[in-house]
Amino acid sequence: MMLGTEYKWLTLESVPNWVLALRAGYTNQQNHMPDVTYDPGIPSSDLHVVGGGLGLLCKEQGSFLGLMRCGELGVGSLKPKAIGVDVSLQAGIYEDRTVSGNRNRTVDGTYETTLYNGSVSIRMIY
Repeated sequence: MMLGTEYKWLTLESVPNWVLALRAGYTNQQNHMPDVTYDPGIPSSDLHVVGGGLGLLCKEQGSFLGLMRCGELGVGSLKPKAIGVDVSLQAGIYEDRTVSGNRNRTVDGTYETTLYNGSVSIRMIY
């Protein structure tokens, strides 16, 4: 199961020619690896991923930090019509898993795993 949403403010009075977007999502993935072949190097249990993000888009007439217009960045025909920055964070929360009966008996036991991921990207629209 996956669920996601985005809310955009297309016109912000305090910063004209900017678009602000808030994003959030949730994913649920069920475990498909049996205990007998479980490998502790590959997290495998029921997984819940929760994420969120923020997107900022400066249109051609927008002002970047009050210093210059976003449409003036670049050279010649390589001047973008908009410049955006996107930031996201995710947490992958695996449910605790107890393994018994693995073909490698040293693997039997209880495993707890949580993974975190973040990213920043810059995009240019020509």
